[in-house]
Amino acid sequence: IGVVLAAAVSLLFARRIARPLRRVVEATERLATGVHPGAVPAEGAAELASLAESFNNMATELEHARDAERAFLLSVSHELKTPLTAVIGYAEGLSDGTIDVESGAATIAKEAARLDRLVRDLLDLARMNRHEFEVRSERVDLADVALECAARHQGAAASYAIELALDVEEDAL
Repeated sequence: IGVVLAAAVSLLFARRIARPLRRVVEATERLATGVHPGAVPAEGAAELASLAESFNNMATELEHARDAERAFLLSVSHELKTPLTAVIGYAEGLSDGTIDVESGAATIAKEAARLDRLVRDLLDLARMNRHEFEVRSERVDLADVALECAARHQGAAASYAIELALDVEEDAL
């Protein structure tokens, strides 16, 4: 009778310990497949409850990281699309003769340089995780930036009958 009773009590304790572990394992498997598992109940012994809380915190942080990654990719795609749109627009303008060759070529060259800089920046971001990243400081003339921006969007503004006007100071560093 003692052996049977001890076996029954052991089975109950084993199930009580294994159930919270099984829930964490199942949630981990769901998380590994990309499905948000929801919160795992923090129950059982202190160590098991701590494990469940740590898992819940990790799952929440992972969801935040995924959201940040999606926002970053949206931002990068927008930043890449802007110069590409300008290059396409000026190339079309050159081909149909609405833009003079010198002006169009200069704008396309500037936008290509901008694309090159964006790609280099992305590569620098990738290197940050490998501790190969280097920051350099340089002066930027904001008047030049404003003039380039206006030139880039002049065609689109004209198509909507909008006149772009700039009021910049020389050497706005």
